[in-house]
This record gives sequence, C-alpha cells and structure tokens, in this order.
Amino acid sequence: MTRFLERMKHLLLRYIILIPLLIGCATHKSVKETSKTTVYGFEEIRKGMEWYRKGCYVKSVEHFFKAHEVFVSLDNISGIAMTMNNIGNVYGKTGDTKSAILFLDESIELYDSLNDKKGLMQALSNKAAVLIDCRRLDEASKILNKVESISKDNFFIPLFLNRGILFIKLKKIKEAEDVLIQALKNVNPIDNSEAASINFALGNLMSETNRYKEAIFYFKNALEADKKYEFYQGIADDLSALGSVYIKQKNDKDAKLTLKRSAKLYSLIGNHNKANQILEQIKEDSPLTKYFINKALENPCK
Repeated sequence: MTRFLERMKHLLLRYIILIPLLIGCATHKSVKETSKTTVYGFEEIRKGMEWYRKGCYVKSVEHFFKAHEVFVSLDNISGIAMTMNNIGNVYGKTGDTKSAILFLDESIELYDSLNDKKGLMQALSNKAAVLIDCRRLDEASKILNKVESISKDNFFIPLFLNRGILFIKLKKIKEAEDVLIQALKNVNPIDNSEAASINFALGNLMSETNRYKEAIFYFKNALEADKKYEFYQGIADDLSALGSVYIKQKNDKDAKLTLKRSAKLYSLIGNHNKANQILEQIKEDSPLTKYFINKALENPCK
C-alpha cells in the first residue's frame, strides 16, 4: 500500500498543473487584451506550458513569473490570479508545499473577489491536492466540500479526481474506484489531460488489486491521451507503470521493451536518476541504450 500511495502522490502532483494552464488559455478569451503588453503576458504563459510538458519546471515557473509581472503592471486581476495559480502548482509539483499553498491562497482570494467561480473551484481543488499530498486530509476534505457547494449540479472533474485520491489515502479503495469511474464517464472526450490522469489513477488501482488486464487497459488509455497532449512527463510515467504491470504478469519481454522506452524518455527530459533506476531494474546493459542515455545527459531545459 505504501508504494501505491507514493504513485498516487505523483499522480496528484502531475495532475494539478495541467488544468490551471488550460484555464489560463481559456481566460485569455475573457480578458480584453488590446495591448501588445497583454499579448506578451499570455505568450509567456504559453511558453511556461511548453517547458512544463518537457518536465523543465524551473524554466516553466520563470515564464509564469514573467507573465505575472506583466499582469501586475496592467492591474489585470484575472491574469494575476491565473499566474498565481500556475506558479503555486509548479511549486506543488517540485515538492515546495509551503510556497505552493502561499500562491494558491492568493489565487483563491483573487478569484473570489472577481466572483469567478470556475477559477475559484480550480484554485481550491489545487490547494486540496497539495494538502492531500502532505496528508492534511481533514483540511483537504473541507476544501473539497466547499468546491462541491460551489459547483452545485455541475460535474467538476478535478473535484472527483481529488476525492478519489483522498479516498485512496484513507484506504477506502472501493469508494475511490467508484468516484474515479464516475469521473471517467463524465470526462470530456477531447480533454486529453483529464482523461490521462483519470485512466492513470484507475490503472494504479487495478494493478494494486491484482486486476492486471484492466490495469493494462487503463494505462494504455492514459498513454494514448498523453501522447495526443504531447505531455512528455506523463508518457514516461505511463510507460513505467505499464512496464511494472508486465513484470507482475511475468511478461519479461513486454516489460523490458516498455521500460526501455520509459527510461529513454526520462533521460530526454532530464530525469536521469529515474532512467538509471529502470535500467538497473530490467538489467539492461545494451551499449546502444546506454549510448542514448549518456547522449541525453546534456541539459534539455536550457
């Protein structure tokens, strides 16, 4: 169960960054961007998203801070709230819980002042995700209840995903599965980031309950969705999880092929420790694979 919760932790942190960035783009339409300065601010958001997909979180947050400066200079409250949300999520991803909550609280306050319910629900959901990660479960549950009261009859996917993760932390596996299945049934079929996260969570649930065929089904769905979204970190995670299921099935051939793909991608985005751990796991000593891993040692986040 401990190893399972660690994977759930990674899932949660991988998820909280994606949706706010998409909201950021949606907000672009609601703000009257008549100046070149405002357009520049949104261009910085776009660049931050691209670096995030490569797993380059330091570069990502640099662009979000630049965007924040632009929106502050224009007193664009909506833009400030959005960048605070994005910055907080990057800090959550990198494990800086204190900074993550600090920025997310500011985003929550600003969205509340604007009466922007969608932005408020997202920022609250992201704070709940960070709190779940550091096992402040009672606080997270109260925030999710608040999100539910705001969403009313509208089906808000982050609420259900976070509830699923919360149930997992509480070791309520059946409840977690029910919530995640419900989320999957309601997800927008063209929203690859949400579809990937829910399928990945369900894959982990199925793997830990020894339902390996179902686990493979969900992990492959997550993989396809992450490929469509071009989310490199997600693709590497999906392949790693899928390879782990093959190992449990004693399917050594597919396990080795899948995990080699994962290791190469982890190296490409700069996660060399993870890549080497995988190679040690499958006892991979191919000169060609090692050549590729060493070739990828150059910093891809420059």
